[in-house]
Amino acid sequence: MQQNDQEQHEENRLDGLGAMALRERNYHLDNGQRVRTDDHDRAISQLHQVAKEILRAGYPLFSIEHDPRRGSWVRRSPLGARLLRVFTTNFDRAQMDYPLHKFSPVMMVFMKFRHLIPFNPASYFDLLMPRHAAEQIFEVAVRALGLLQRMLRRSYLRRLHNNFRRKAIDNFNGLIDSIDALSQRRVSVTALRFDLYYRRAGSLPVKFGDQPDVQILDELMSLRERFHRSLDRRFGGELLGYAWVLEFGRERGFHFHYLVFLKHGVPGDDVSLVESLETKWKELTSGRGEFDNVNSRRRGFRYPAVGRIRLDDPQAVTGLQFLVSYMTLAPLFVKLDIQDRYDTFAKGRFSAPSDKSGRSKLRPSKSRIKISVDEAVASRLTFI
Repeated sequence: MQQNDQEQHEENRLDGLGAMALRERNYHLDNGQRVRTDDHDRAISQLHQVAKEILRAGYPLFSIEHDPRRGSWVRRSPLGARLLRVFTTNFDRAQMDYPLHKFSPVMMVFMKFRHLIPFNPASYFDLLMPRHAAEQIFEVAVRALGLLQRMLRRSYLRRLHNNFRRKAIDNFNGLIDSIDALSQRRVSVTALRFDLYYRRAGSLPVKFGDQPDVQILDELMSLRERFHRSLDRRFGGELLGYAWVLEFGRERGFHFHYLVFLKHGVPGDDVSLVESLETKWKELTSGRGEFDNVNSRRRGFRYPAVGRIRLDDPQAVTGLQFLVSYMTLAPLFVKLDIQDRYDTFAKGRFSAPSDKSGRSKLRPSKSRIKISVDEAVASRLTFI
């Protein structure tokens, strides 16, 4: 009986090591099939949530159970399981996927802590083993958790983390407030979503470990200014407001995400309006610019946040909250390391709220659009 238990323990341990090896190469097993996955992005925001929760937890994350006939094993609470899952994140891969970026102080703590543990700790839980082995694993787990909690509680880390988050929070609140002010004046608008890309002639996608071409930013920012002037000329008084964010992707380099609001009834359908902007961008970039017309795919969206929308439609409001989160909240966790030289987010042409807006005729006094950053992270952040 004891030999069978030992064999089962060894088999489970090998299965755990095999699963870890697959994860290290960004694969997992699905019904016996090896499937490619890039799950480190989603783990970034989950990591921060887990860090917050383990500092508040009033219950043990790990426990030991004994069976006189079978042996012992170490259990993990649901939060303990999430913490161990975070440690399967391939932090080295995440760093390579985010060149030219700073990671949050909290994430840096997890990276440092993970490198202190040269094995997958999750593979030692919920497995049958001798009592003394389970007690050793439990003791190590409790000590490691205590060390992690002490590192996260340091006052200087909290200050650094709050400073790291401040700009993203300001950008989120500023854009939400601007859209809310717009909703006080207008029920219906036309919303345009598109992305701008640009590469120098002959350039190639950045490979793992390569340093991005930062010098291109002077040229790119100049092109952005010219594009904004053309945007103003193209729509004039029909333009109600816009926002943009600069990002860097390993495959497509520096690029901009745009959200533009026009008066309802502006001539032309929304897809054609975005196509006219694509034509202008390619003209400004001498054909080297790329363009993604998000409006052309709007019928496949769960929430109708682009095209001709009503700002009192709960589905459109939810979609706009997702868009604002997408454009502003990634820097809560990871941000471009160029902010001393360039802005990475801005908005323009939005009007400030006014008592003469006739708000009472259009909307109730309580905003349907505004949500807090914490609410957005909990329910609207799905991409990082």
